[in-house]
Parts: sequence; structure tokens; C-alpha cells
Amino acid sequence: MSTYREILDHPVKAFQKEAPEECGPLVLEELERILESRQFRHCTRGKQFLRYVVTEKLNGRIENLKERSIGVAIFRRTANYATGDDPVVRVQAGEVRRRLEQYYQEAPEKTSVRIELPVGSYSPEFHRHSLQLSPPEASSVVFSAPSETKKLTRTFNAWRVSFFSLLAAVLMLAVLLAFMSFDRHAPVAQAAAPGSTSAAGTVLNEFWAPVLGSPQPLMIYLAKEVTYRPAISVYDEYARTHHGAFSKEVQRANDPIPLNPDRKLLWSQMVLYSDYGVATGDVDSAVRVSSLMGRLGKPDQVRIGRNFSYADLSNSPSILIGAFNDCWTIKLMAPLHFSLKDEGSQLFISEAGPHGRRWFWKNVSSAQKDYAVVTRLVNSSTGQYTVILAGLSGQGTEAAGEFVTNESILAAGLKNLPRGWPSRNLQLVLETNITDSEPDAAHVVASYSW
Repeated sequence: MSTYREILDHPVKAFQKEAPEECGPLVLEELERILESRQFRHCTRGKQFLRYVVTEKLNGRIENLKERSIGVAIFRRTANYATGDDPVVRVQAGEVRRRLEQYYQEAPEKTSVRIELPVGSYSPEFHRHSLQLSPPEASSVVFSAPSETKKLTRTFNAWRVSFFSLLAAVLMLAVLLAFMSFDRHAPVAQAAAPGSTSAAGTVLNEFWAPVLGSPQPLMIYLAKEVTYRPAISVYDEYARTHHGAFSKEVQRANDPIPLNPDRKLLWSQMVLYSDYGVATGDVDSAVRVSSLMGRLGKPDQVRIGRNFSYADLSNSPSILIGAFNDCWTIKLMAPLHFSLKDEGSQLFISEAGPHGRRWFWKNVSSAQKDYAVVTRLVNSSTGQYTVILAGLSGQGTEAAGEFVTNESILAAGLKNLPRGWPSRNLQLVLETNITDSEPDAAHVVASYSW
């Protein structure tokens, strides 16, 4: 059996893995401390996730610690949702692991039990303090393999956080690459008669039929906002008075510089960064659509920012992703039944007509409510099939991207449309609840076809 020898220069705690029934009360006490910590206090989804997996483990309901079960219980996904296309549980698990690592870096020495979520699993492990070692004893102590004993020295914790941060980054990259290339050549069910939802993949095929029937690749257009950053001189000035902080690009690119709010900046001290400015919700939708096109066997091309013209819209079927950051979205939607309006500080979705409704982004209890419009133009002014995904915020656009690529969500949203909708222009207003910056599955609150 492998062993690990650590030379320690300060007292440590050794933790031993415990069966849930042997340390249940201690685990519940520790769980509450974790949920009230600064790492989890304002992370609603993370708290829900951790409370769920811990209580299910303590109650012996191991069968509920599956990705699909968690997606249904926590994220309100349907029982048959495609986990391969929807990584929401995997992403949240990674976030919870990261916050737990941070919590135990700052945990008080009197912590009697430790809750961990192993990489690759949704079943938490509980480790209880077993002994206190003095420095002389610690200098020669031998630890068994990690699965038997957890080494919780400050030195090892620093190494482990760095290692798992790198591992998490590699895993996330692998998930993203797999998500974009998964099953690109898998067979897809052929579309049945318009309006039918009896065959797997039928609703997706009907919605995207004009794209699949075109000889041209689908053009996926991502808008890019104007983005500024402080000039290097601002960072250098800050570094001189703060022990070199923000003297490296890796910190300047990843952390906001904590300038005094009253600190005045000249316009010359702000620099336009042309490579920045793509919204994360837009990227999420683009990845979902590209992945779907791969599974349907349809080539696609991605264009970003100004690298897209009206001629491109006229030459190929297109999907425009974004709302007020996309000038083409605003222009094409302006004469339609549902359009985007900008009235000073008010951004909203507007319905045409003297009694038209309006939808605004809003705070609701501990979450937010966002709206988006999915516009499907079979007969567009460009002469090509065009789809527009436009949310009032990035999360709204992300929810719209999931709506048009998820078979079960799309089928539920289109079930009340009149017969013959696949051959008509269509607009759908979607509503989604947002918790911890994650949108729930969207549902249709208004529709119009012509």
C-alpha cells in the first residue's frame, strides 16, 4: 500500500473517513457552519446543492446522488433531460468543490468533521478528527494512502488547492471540448409530419428544418461589445504602492483592480481592448447551437463582432445571438410583433399594438426573473432562414439557447402552437428564473406566428 511521509513544523489534525450513520449530528452541525460561511452565504444554488447531497447521503438515499436526479431536484430539469447536452449539475458540483476548498483553507482549528465532494462523484464524504499531533510527533508521522487518511497541513493544503485548481481547469476544458464535439455524426431521427412530436428528435428537426435543407452552412453570429480597461500606467502606479500587486498580466486580466471609488481617471488612462467583449451567455448559446448542428450533421461557421455583414445574412441561414449588444438583432426585430426597446434606463421587450404587453428584467424574492425572445424567420427580409436569440440579460440569452437546442424543453414550449407552425414565421417570449447567475429552463409566456 502506498504511503506518504510529511515533515511538519506545526500541530495538525488527522481526519479519518467515517460512515454517515457514525457522525450524522457532527456532519449536520458542520453543514450549517459551511452554509453560513462567507464562501456559501450568498450562493443560493451552491447551498441547495450541498444541502441536498449531504442530507441524501446521511439518509442513505444514494440512488438520488446521480446527475439526472440532482438536475431534476435542484435545477428543475425534466426527468428525461439529456445530461450530455446540459452540464448544469457538473458545473455546479465543480463550483461547490471550489468553495469547500476555500472554506477549509480558512476553517477554524476546532473543526471536528470535514465534508468533501470527491472529483467525479456527487456522493459527499465525511472525515472526522481523530488525533492531535505535536511537532516532534508530526516530524516522523506516516500517512496512509489518501483514500484512508486526509493530510490537512497548511503546506499540503496549499499544494492541493493548486493541484486541484489545475485539474479542475483541465477537466472543464475536456468537458467543453467533448460538449462541442459529442456525437457529431450520430444518426438523427427523420422529421415526421408537421406538428408531430411522436419521434425522438422530431421537434428539433422541424424547428431547424430550413437550416438542414439549405446547402449553405449555418452562420452563428456573436456580437462583441465595446470594452475598455485601465491603461498599464494605472496598474503600474497601483503596484508601486501595493507591494507589486497587479504588476503581472495574469492578475490584471483576471482580477478587478480595487481602486478607491473617489480616484479620478483621465480618459487617456482608459484603453479600448478590441479582443474583449463577448458575453458569456451568448457564448453558451453558440456552443449549444454548434453542438446541435454537429449532431444533426449540419456544418456551421462562427463569426464574431464586425466580421459579419448583411451580405452574410443574405447568403446563408443565420442565427443571431444577443440583444442590445447586436445591431442586427435590433434592426431585424424592429418591425416585428415582439421587439426590443431602449428608453433611457429602461430595457424591455415590447409587443406591438395599442394594448401591447411589456416584459422587464426584475428581482423576485432571492432570485431574478429574465425574459428573452426567440425569433424564427422562415421568410426573412434577408431572403434566408434566420433565428434570433435575444435575452434582456446574458442569462436570458443563455436560456433561449437551451430552449432551441433541448428536445424536451422545445417540445413543451411549442405544444400549444397552431398546426402548420413549421412553415411560418414565429416569435416566442420566454421567461426564466435566475439563481446564482444560472437560468432555469425557460417557458413560453407569449407567442405570435404569421
